[in-house]
Amino acid sequence: MKIAERLRDSLPLMREWVEATLGAYADRAVPVLDEGFERLASVFPRALLRRAKAVVLEGKVPFPPLGSMGLPELAPMERMPIAGITYDNTFFVSRFHRTESLYFHEMVHVVQWPWTVPWKRLPMSSRGTLTGACAPETSWNGSRPKRTRFGKMSPRFFRRRGLFEVTVQLRRRGPVLPPQRIHLRPA
Repeated sequence: MKIAERLRDSLPLMREWVEATLGAYADRAVPVLDEGFERLASVFPRALLRRAKAVVLEGKVPFPPLGSMGLPELAPMERMPIAGITYDNTFFVSRFHRTESLYFHEMVHVVQWPWTVPWKRLPMSSRGTLTGACAPETSWNGSRPKRTRFGKMSPRFFRRRGLFEVTVQLRRRGPVLPPQRIHLRPA
């Protein structure tokens, strides 16, 4: 069976794994607004920062066991050192990489999650990793890799060049988000 078919077949397992992981860490998830990174509130709506959750871990952030999901060629990804990863409205970060810039990056993924075809995101990133076509902050759009909007917004955030709202910028810069308001699942 070709890898594309196995990726497609693994989607239900990935969805189950993500839901189980979110459930297992629900008691440790803290609203991002309470994490003490004040600049985030200058670029993301406070309501979004209240609904989005962060889980800070001592060790490795949870990553799907792709090898045991029928994707043995992707098993090396399970051992990659990852500073943070987003699933739905919750992101996981290593305590050793807990920075405002990483929170900003993961918050962009929280905003994008509903519109980046979540159950295809992981396998498409994996495909890019296999071919060397995708960088870590690359998402899949149609039939070709496309850089996320994070790459263009992050310099403004890090250099503190004026206030801007990330959600508005994401909508203006392309089809990643539809024009309606952002709705995350309730806390």
